[in-house]
Amino acid sequence: MKYSTVLSAAALASSSIAEDIAFYIKSDNELNGNGIYNTHEGAGINYWFASTSSSTTGPLTYDAEAGTITEALTESISVYFDILGSNVAQSVIGPNAELTFDDEGVLSINGTSTLYACNNVNDPYRYSESSRAIIYGDAPNDACLPIELVKKAYGGASGSSSAAPSTTIVPSSTFKTDTTFSTQTQTITSCSDNACHTSSEEEISTFTGAAKAMSPSVFGAAALAAAALLI
Repeated sequence: MKYSTVLSAAALASSSIAEDIAFYIKSDNELNGNGIYNTHEGAGINYWFASTSSSTTGPLTYDAEAGTITEALTESISVYFDILGSNVAQSVIGPNAELTFDDEGVLSINGTSTLYACNNVNDPYRYSESSRAIIYGDAPNDACLPIELVKKAYGGASGSSSAAPSTTIVPSSTFKTDTTFSTQTQTITSCSDNACHTSSEEEISTFTGAAKAMSPSVFGAAALAAAALLI
């Protein structure tokens, strides 16, 4: 267990400004109005790809105060929308990028709104040979298409963009495969005024398959206090 992850989860839990969103592509090419989806590319890692239709993954949760976008896999497990190398990804590692939106709902990552949808980016499972991976930074090849990602309220249109008005929200679980996790319970004893109190906290111990992360709801105040002592 990494206690820095616990503290990051606690910081996420403290924010109260959040909205459920979904992303659509805005572009001057054939991808305009399409959605995006993510799929497994490694332990705790999913990459985002351009959909071939308006179907998109959701809901994602944007926390304006924390500056994070997360996706809930279960009630107690969430992952971060972030950057891994040049790939726009979902992972347990984040948050590692500054995520903001302009007045039209266009996403900027570290101040840059232009992204690319690219084939043949040497992803681990080679999905990009047939699907376009979403890339941050410089275009890796001449076949890449420039795009922007526009947020809309989950389940309906919002803001002003050229994205298609008729859309289908695809639950994120559609794109998760072979996902398993196990938990373990740790017992914490705290004492004061000659009295001791014992409590149990559940945490994720192992996982396989699609990206997963520990969520704020897994950890109580006693667990966070213990984590602070062990950093």
